[in-house]
Amino acid sequence: MRFIYATDLHGNAESYEALLRQAVSSRADAVVLGGDLLTHDALPGQTAFMRSWLAPRLRRFHEAQPAIRVFGLLGNDDWGVLASDLEALEPEGALAYLHQKAHPFGDNLWIAGSSFVPVTPFGMSDWDRLDAPRWQPPLKARGPYFSTPGGIIEGTTAELAGRAALEEALADLAKASTPARTVYVLHTPPWGTKLDQVAGGKHIGSRAVRSFIERHQPPLALHGHIHESPSVSGSIADTLGKGGKIEWRQTKDARRTP
Repeated sequence: MRFIYATDLHGNAESYEALLRQAVSSRADAVVLGGDLLTHDALPGQTAFMRSWLAPRLRRFHEAQPAIRVFGLLGNDDWGVLASDLEALEPEGALAYLHQKAHPFGDNLWIAGSSFVPVTPFGMSDWDRLDAPRWQPPLKARGPYFSTPGGIIEGTTAELAGRAALEEALADLAKASTPARTVYVLHTPPWGTKLDQVAGGKHIGSRAVRSFIERHQPPLALHGHIHESPSVSGSIADTLGKGGKIEWRQTKDARRTP
């Protein structure tokens, strides 16, 4: 299975075009999108980008390259109400939606994913979760704010805490396929790795994700979310446990996103 992965494109059309060209030129079997797909805009702006550019572009790509499958999910900077737009692409074959779902992936493999992240201080909270029950966010968060078909509403921290923790969501996801044969697309990276470092080398990833990977030992897990981590740690990859035998190659797109 030969695939190309990109994350945190944040609505950059040039990067999307470079990614799709690379998928064709490298004869990839699939394109995998790891979250934070939409622009840095309020809900109306993200809705416009989804419906006037991204969804139509994925439809055209599927029409032109039906042999290259596209898999994807949203990230914490994408308003959750727009997930239904991605799900609407599934019957057409233009995208297989990954959040809390698993799909066949090549020969004897699965691909599954989750958009959830430990609570951020940014206010957008559709995908925010406690890392584990009784976990306390290290930084005070704004909001929370949630998206609905009628617009953005302000919630409460109690409401946020009442939602299933990331640890619990991952336990449910493990039931969707055989973890040892599944490539996981988890928007948040595991804690204490080369993938979750901010300035000064501080780790802000998910301990729940780390425990999940160490316990289940999937052949590969793909992440994003922490933009600066590659420049801080000097790497876009790390190994937890025994590691796998997957061959990968880094390429550079127009935005140098991790």
